[in-house]
Amino acid sequence: MLRPFVPWPALLYEERGEKTLIIGDLHLGYEMALAKEGINIPSQTFRLEKRLLEIIREIKPERLIMIGDVKHSIPNISLQEWTDIPKFFEDVKAEVDVVDVVPGNHDGDLEPLLPRGINLRDARGVLLGEENKVGVFHGHTWPSHELLAARYLVTAHNHPMVQFRDPSGFRIVKQTWVKAPCDEKALARKILEKLHIRDEGNELRVLHERFGIKLEKMTLIIMPAFNDILGGVIVNRIGIMRHIGPLGRSDVTDMNEAEIYLLDGTYIGLVKNLRGHP
Repeated sequence: MLRPFVPWPALLYEERGEKTLIIGDLHLGYEMALAKEGINIPSQTFRLEKRLLEIIREIKPERLIMIGDVKHSIPNISLQEWTDIPKFFEDVKAEVDVVDVVPGNHDGDLEPLLPRGINLRDARGVLLGEENKVGVFHGHTWPSHELLAARYLVTAHNHPMVQFRDPSGFRIVKQTWVKAPCDEKALARKILEKLHIRDEGNELRVLHERFGIKLEKMTLIIMPAFNDILGGVIVNRIGIMRHIGPLGRSDVTDMNEAEIYLLDGTYIGLVKNLRGHP
């Protein structure tokens, strides 16, 4: 079972009684980037940690997976990140037995900040489960071929949002979930190309013979950012969804047919019906 943990930007995956909590896009240290632009706000790390620990204590998961962009600075590590991130992980690890980090594009040199016992995984993603398999990765790169066995692909990276405007012209932006159909055969062809494997139009046979993978019907889920002060992709702005990473820039997903949900579970509609109505 895979479901959003309403009303938070977090996913709960449960199989055989074991619970895995999935979050993405913490961007700890983002305040330093704002300070350089003349915007001064206190560190948000404690607030984000408090929110995460409240969720963990309610769900009581056996495993926590962070799918990328734990820190914000590129390519260096800021003084705030050196101070905040190790303690953040020590506090989280005290509440969860297994903590995995699938690095994102902001997570270069993250390893020195991670205390002992935090698992830094392959950026191409992790496959969860044995029956209802779920593949998780940040979304800035193509996933591993192992994730082709998944029914759901879960990414972060884009911080999806929807923008509303009233008749007076006032606007408000809300975080959203994106649930998009995924062409699993097209994805398989792309990944086999990256591996320099020619499928000759028969990706199903190649996957089965070379990797023992049975291709499933796939759905792509793009998570809202756990850090709620970030900007992001406005899904109802015409043309914007082409920027969501390699999956969005290819023929693998049809973003026009993507379903959009608010954090409280409210269904907003399909992207194709929302565009042009910011």
